Amino acid sequence: MARGVTQKDIAQRLGVTQKTVSEAFSARGSAQTAVSEELRAKIIATAEAMGYRRHAAAHALATGRFRTIALVLGAEAVVSYVSPHFLIGLNKALAAADHLLVMASVDDQDERLLSRLSAEHAVDGALLNWNVHIPDRLMRQAAGAMPAIWVNRMAATDCVMPDDRKAGREATEVLLQRGHRRIVYLDAVIAHTPDLHFSRNERIEGFRDAMREAGLQPELMTPKLMSAQEVTESVRARLAQPDRPTALLSYAVDGGVHAALAVERCGLQIPRDLSVMIFEEFPIGTGYDFDYMQVPFEAVGVTAAEEVLAKIEAPQRRRKTRRVPFVYVPGQTLAPPPEQRA
Repeated sequence: MARGVTQKDIAQRLGVTQKTVSEAFSARGSAQTAVSEELRAKIIATAEAMGYRRHAAAHALATGRFRTIALVLGAEAVVSYVSPHFLIGLNKALAAADHLLVMASVDDQDERLLSRLSAEHAVDGALLNWNVHIPDRLMRQAAGAMPAIWVNRMAATDCVMPDDRKAGREATEVLLQRGHRRIVYLDAVIAHTPDLHFSRNERIEGFRDAMREAGLQPELMTPKLMSAQEVTESVRARLAQPDRPTALLSYAVDGGVHAALAVERCGLQIPRDLSVMIFEEFPIGTGYDFDYMQVPFEAVGVTAAEEVLAKIEAPQRRRKTRRVPFVYVPGQTLAPPPEQRA
């Protein structure tokens, strides 16, 4: 049986010590090394060319690290939304730091949930992706069982979240800059999705902040637990009033679609009679080219990787929550208000 390539073989090929080769691998993805970046890159490239495979178990024994991060999800999909683009960003950032990602869908009744991950599943740290209905026992475990960072949850420390309040303000400012003054905010909680994520209140507060700073009264349309047809009718009724709004800002793409249907029923047009702007990650398949504030899930994934790796290095240190900004993506649903075009 052929002998595998060893670190000693790599060292001999390059004319360096075996210790130098070992340090280059141990420091991969970290700036804390005496090996220069140029030499480290040369060692890694040579190792790959020679077909070297690091012995994961031996490396873990030597360093006490498995170079593996767990993304922890609830057993029910409603509590742990995961965007594909979040996973793309997370995987890219962890791979760049020579770490692997595993996903664990767990029973939130388990009193030793996080300690089991650490002790039984070779995990160095965890990203906790509970968005609503967070169990008290999980909150307690996250305080000390293993290095952990929350994702898409509102907390003061050890958390990565989209900056929804800032996005609400910035979206409103886009409409104000176009000349709109009668702006309504729509957040329709459809009957089959009653659970409220923190982003709902945060976006509304951002809208209120911008409107009040402009000396305007914020108008909210927040019909609760209605059918899609009832939401559309609610918007249609508002547009039929003499002081109808010239712009509508919606919590998500479904509200934008309800608004578009209501506009059609009133014999009006977007954006000639009503400008519409939404918050969404990628609003495709609607038939409308909405202007939108893009939910930054890929950037949240990258930031989450950075934070959990930093938490592993200093597990006792509370890390300040990082809020990731949205990006405005122009479309075809904004125009100046009708009175400015008359």
